[in-house]
Amino acid sequence: MRRLLFASVVGLASGLLVQIGAARAEPATVARTVPKLLVQASLLSNYEIAAGELALGRAEDPRLRHFAAQMVAAHRHMAAQIGHLAFIYGVALPASATSANQRSSLSSLAAAPAGPAFDQAYVLAEVRSHVDAINLFSTYSIEGRAPAAVDFAVHSLSTDHAHYTKAERLWESMGAVATVALRR
Repeated sequence: MRRLLFASVVGLASGLLVQIGAARAEPATVARTVPKLLVQASLLSNYEIAAGELALGRAEDPRLRHFAAQMVAAHRHMAAQIGHLAFIYGVALPASATSANQRSSLSSLAAAPAGPAFDQAYVLAEVRSHVDAINLFSTYSIEGRAPAAVDFAVHSLSTDHAHYTKAERLWESMGAVATVALRR
């Protein structure tokens, strides 16, 4: 009787796990392998560079222009590290510099009128992008197996968390609502 009950519970639990697993797709910013880490990190860094360059020319607030210059410099450095790791691990980086969602975000930024509207759009895009980066690097920092890639993820997590904190403070200082809905 116990075996039958145990088998029924295990069968029910297994079926439930299969259904849960099938219903839930892993987000793009979760990386458990070196190729996925490097591809997603490359896309994120390229986005940060492009958005920062756009902000350098369009942001009204001098604090945002300073922040944008920091993002461009930091993410160019990160892109060089990603390229080095891609060479070491034999990973082909994407031909397209950014993902479709990132291109859409960049188009929206480019279409925003210069001044406060652009400034708020840029800072919100930075908060969202750095949430994605934190998710990416924290997952690989914990679950990654390749030592050099783990070191990169740990360092990048620290850097991108600092970027997120700066972006969040900028958002709050602009008079925007401090609790941001990060849904896209």
